[in-house]
Amino acid sequence: MKELCYTAGGRALRALYLDAGAAGKPLIVDIHGGGFCFGKADDDVRLCERLAGETGYNAVTLDYRLAPAHRYPAAGEDCLDTLEAVCGDESLHFDREKIFVIGHSAGANLAVWLLRRMKKAAGAVLDYPWLNIADNRRKYIRASIPKFILDGFAKRYCPDKAMRKDDGLSPVYMSQEALESLPPMLLITGGCDSLRSDGAVFFQKLKEAGCDVRHTEYSQARHGFIEMASDGRVKKNFYTNAKTVCEQYACYEKAVEEIKNFMEGLNEGDRT
Repeated sequence: MKELCYTAGGRALRALYLDAGAAGKPLIVDIHGGGFCFGKADDDVRLCERLAGETGYNAVTLDYRLAPAHRYPAAGEDCLDTLEAVCGDESLHFDREKIFVIGHSAGANLAVWLLRRMKKAAGAVLDYPWLNIADNRRKYIRASIPKFILDGFAKRYCPDKAMRKDDGLSPVYMSQEALESLPPMLLITGGCDSLRSDGAVFFQKLKEAGCDVRHTEYSQARHGFIEMASDGRVKKNFYTNAKTVCEQYACYEKAVEEIKNFMEGLNEGDRT
């Protein structure tokens, strides 16, 4: 991974870039999770290396400013400005017409924000997405993220409770016209995740809008299973026995294969 540093509007921008080693390959853009309040590009390096290695594509994972020091829309603005800087960097030889965006949890929320403002992407993957930060009534699922944690993240990211239903903050409230502007999309949810309803609702809205969308729910998967498994962070604890650990890694392997096939299918389809 190569560190990329840019500036925009007096702000420092940072990303980590993995070169495929051949000119003209697509680019995978990764946006990490963390409730808008923590995390960094470095957290997803192993996942990007895995996806880049199996597809032969380039990959970049983005840093962005975190709440509460930097509230909405600072994180999204950083993602957009960093991607624009990457696309304008002539030292990077990827295909500017073949960009795939992958977002995880809160990063999936930012991915939708980015998709609505960037030049049309080739496709997008939203993993266990948090797409309705206004919802504090969703059903809690054991060993998932507690309601008070989600509420705390939402408050730090956007203190104005009434504003959280804005479709820039909660994509589930997007209009049909806005939904129709999105690229082909894969939604991945976990059956053991309180946020599974966000992905299911968004899938239904995209489907009703006539969008090219597919949804896979891994019934045994918990929130964050893709990032955690890729980085070897799934461990036995109070809520996690040895069987559950194995289940998370098994779900991860299947999800990586699905993501790879999704991107490669779109890439090959554009050539026919």
